[in-house]
Amino acid sequence: VAEAAAKGEVRDIAGAKVGIIDVPSFYTAGRRDEERSTSADLRRILSDFSSQGVDIAVVDLRSNGGGSLSQAIDTTGLFIEKGPVVQVKNRDGSIETYDDPDPGIAWDKPVVVLTSIFSASASEIFAGALQDYDRGLIVGAPATHGKGTVQELMDLSSMLGQLTGDRAKGRFGGALKFTTSQFYRVNGRSTQVEGVLADVVVPSLTDDLEYREGDLPGALPHDTIPAARFKRWRGAADTEALQAASTARVKASAAFAVLAELKALRDA
Repeated sequence: VAEAAAKGEVRDIAGAKVGIIDVPSFYTAGRRDEERSTSADLRRILSDFSSQGVDIAVVDLRSNGGGSLSQAIDTTGLFIEKGPVVQVKNRDGSIETYDDPDPGIAWDKPVVVLTSIFSASASEIFAGALQDYDRGLIVGAPATHGKGTVQELMDLSSMLGQLTGDRAKGRFGGALKFTTSQFYRVNGRSTQVEGVLADVVVPSLTDDLEYREGDLPGALPHDTIPAARFKRWRGAADTEALQAASTARVKASAAFAVLAELKALRDA
C-alpha cells in the first residue's frame, strides 16, 4: 500500500506555498491501530502542510480511477465541516444519503482539485461534493470520466448450482456483472455520463479521446434526483474570471503551443 499511497509535497509557486497531494486511488488497508487509508494519509499530509504554513492545497486526481466509497466520503469530510457527501439510488428506487461521519475540518484554506477523463467513480464523488459545497475549484479536463453506477459480479457456477440443487455447480465458468445502484451528487445530479464539469478547463492530449463512460455502448443515461439539504462554503470563486486568466496564460505558453501541435498531428 505504501507505494500506491497518497503523497504530498510543498512547492513555492508565484509567491505562494502550494501543497500538492497525489491521490492515485481511494484505498484502505491494515489494522485499525496502524491504518493506511486515503483519509488517514491525507489527514497526516494536511497537518504537515499546516505546520509548514502552506497557503493552498492541490489534490491531484488525474490518474485516480476510484476505489472505496467510504474513503471518498471520509476524505471529503476533511474539507467540509459537516453534511451529506453523496446520494445512492438502489435497485428498488430507494435513495440513501451518506454524510460526513466526522464533524470538524482538517483543512479550511483554499483547495484545487485536478481532474482528467481518467478521474472516475469515487474520484467524481469527492470532486463533485467539493464543487457543490463551493469548497474547491475543479481544474483540468472539460469533464471527468462519468462512472456513476455500481456493479456486482455473480459467479455463474454458484448461481446455477443454487437453482439446480448443486447439480450444475462447478460445471460452468464465467460471471454475470449487473448494476445495483447509482451515485448522485448532493445537488441531485448523477455523475453518470455527465461526470464532474471543470470550473477551469486546461487543455490536455487526452481530453477528446473516446474513453469516457458515455462512449461505451449501453451506458446508462444521466439523470437527476432531488437535491439533498446542505450548507455551502463561505463563498464561491469567480470561475469566469479564473477561466479567462487561464485561457490567456495557455495562449501565451510555448508548452501549450507544442501540445496543440501534437494534438493536430495525432488527429491528422
